[in-house]
Amino acid sequence: MKKRHVLRLLMLLLMIGLTVEGVYLLKHYQLIKGERALPILGEVADFSFPTAEGKILTRHDLGGKVWIADLIFTSCHSQCVIMSRQMERLQKSLADRQNVDFVSITVDPAKDTPEVLSQYARRFNALSGRWHFLSGRKEEIYSFAQKSLRLGVAPNEKIALGEDAILHSSKLVLIDHHFRIRGYYDGTEDKAMKRLLSDVRNLIQADGGWR
Repeated sequence: MKKRHVLRLLMLLLMIGLTVEGVYLLKHYQLIKGERALPILGEVADFSFPTAEGKILTRHDLGGKVWIADLIFTSCHSQCVIMSRQMERLQKSLADRQNVDFVSITVDPAKDTPEVLSQYARRFNALSGRWHFLSGRKEEIYSFAQKSLRLGVAPNEKIALGEDAILHSSKLVLIDHHFRIRGYYDGTEDKAMKRLLSDVRNLIQADGGWR
C-alpha cells in the first residue's frame, strides 16, 4: 500500500512538473518569436447597420472572420484621415487573407449619407465586400460604439460645426472570429499599426492559418 501511495505521489509530482515546464516553454517560445498572448477584452454584441452600398451588415455576416473596426466621419480632416490611411495600408498588407475584414462606422450619420460614404470609401481604395462603411440611427451607433466596442464618442458641445464637432476615439479595435475583442491600437501611430498587423497574423496562425 505504501509503495502504491508513493508511486502515485511521484506520478502526480511528475505531471505537475511537466505542466509547469510546458507552460514555461510555451511562453519562452512566444517570446523568442516575438509573439504575445492576446487578452479577451469583451464580446461584440449583435448589430444591424446599413452599408454605403445600400446593404445591411450584421454580426452574423462577419462570423468566422477576424475584423478591425474604427469610428470616423467624413468631414473630419485630421485624425479620421490618418486612421483611414492606416486601414488602407492594413487592407493592402492583408490582401491575401480573405477572412480578414475592415469596418468603419460613421459617428455623423445625418451628414454621411450612403453617397457620401461611398465617395469616402473610394478615396481610400476600399475593397467592396471587404471594407465596410456603416451608418444608421445616431442613438444606435453611439450605443454600439460605447457599450459593445467600448470606444468613446460624444458631441463636442463647445463647437457646433466643423471637423471637431464630434469627439471620438482614435483606437482601432481587433475582433477575432468568435466576436471577441482582442486589442485596441492607436490609429494615429505607426508603431501601434505594426503591432496590430502582427497580432492579426498571430490570430490567424493560432486558428490553423485559415485563408
